[in-house]
Amino acid sequence: MGSSLGASLAQLVAMRGRVPVLGLVLMDGGLPAAPGSGEGLAASVLPFLGEARYRSLRGRPEAAYASLGPYYADLASLAEADRAFLARRVVERVESEVQLRSYFSLLRSLVLEASFSSRAYAAFMAKTGLPILILWGEDDRILAPASARLLGRHAKAAVQLVLPGAGHLPQQERPQATAGAILEFLGS
Repeated sequence: MGSSLGASLAQLVAMRGRVPVLGLVLMDGGLPAAPGSGEGLAASVLPFLGEARYRSLRGRPEAAYASLGPYYADLASLAEADRAFLARRVVERVESEVQLRSYFSLLRSLVLEASFSSRAYAAFMAKTGLPILILWGEDDRILAPASARLLGRHAKAAVQLVLPGAGHLPQQERPQATAGAILEFLGS
């Protein structure tokens, strides 16, 4: 199971076959992605530019928090405790060089993987006999729901579910619906 970049990592683990995988849950991520998906992240892939944008949020907690907006259908609708947690967590992340290096290393590795292995991912999705749940936020502005449909076209037996009122992180905006969908999938 993976969310966002983690969904592509979950696919990669399953594709490589080095550990037993009984099924996949892909939340708002996975490969191949629909054309135009992730356009907002494109500049982040360029060396130095992504890091400069990331570092520009340091010492600016309001700007760091505002940078989370595109990841949610409605950031302001989250519970106050969740918003307070996210405000603290995003500041911790942007202040950390380890987080910066980890994020950009993973992001760039997956972009390269997608560039050179997109067909391999599509073939894997088409031929795998694994049960697959493709769970997507209807209002995802990071990877549009068109990517969910594309994944579903490759993995014809996959269960696809689009959650209304959720953006790129449905597990935070619609936790009960997300957990319910996963539990139902696991029970099938």
